[in-house]
Amino acid sequence: MKPLSDLVMTPAFEISDTNLIEASAGTGKTYSIETLFLRMVITEGLSVQEILVVTFTEAATKELRERLRSILEKCRALIGTTGSKDAASDDARIKSILKLSRDNGIDAEIQNRRLKRALLDFDQSSIFTIHGFCQRTLNEFAFECGHDFDTELISGDNLLREICTDWWRRISYKEHNLTSDMMLKEENPSLERLVALAEEAAKRPMAKRVPQPDEGIIGEVARQIE
Repeated sequence: MKPLSDLVMTPAFEISDTNLIEASAGTGKTYSIETLFLRMVITEGLSVQEILVVTFTEAATKELRERLRSILEKCRALIGTTGSKDAASDDARIKSILKLSRDNGIDAEIQNRRLKRALLDFDQSSIFTIHGFCQRTLNEFAFECGHDFDTELISGDNLLREICTDWWRRISYKEHNLTSDMMLKEENPSLERLVALAEEAAKRPMAKRVPQPDEGIIGEVARQIE
């Protein structure tokens, strides 16, 4: 079986199809994304605005943006339009894409024109984190999604900490009640432990407490404490 990075450079890898690729760390996913991006620009004639690239973190998005721009520039250098051939360190990969493009009837002039357009429009490329892509989609299609037009996505971790901090402050600063009494009897009570418990619960949104707490019993306990 061919490595993923080699497979995406072959005509057998149909870009128009839906492809699911499962790959562990270090198997060349980012390298293959670069190759696919270049192939879509050169062979398919897509603009950078028509290609969606989504990754996980802000750091990964920044790196991916730099690497995608770099491979476009290297390709232009290799076909002799700008710079020198020595500027391209990925010659074999880029040559394979250029050959595939020529086999589809796309000559050097068209290749150059597509690369030039891609580089000029690169600042408008759709390269996002998952969070950023969802935010943009909700903003642009708020009506279709049934969301408010001012919907804003925020980090779940920050929200959980804020909620826990507010709750902690309320029960810590007011007069003792059932909740604060029970909390203070807990072993090593702390805000950090509360946040950790909230994060653990948030990972299992469908989980239910068994048995469910009986509000009548809780009220009776409170009366007995009083």
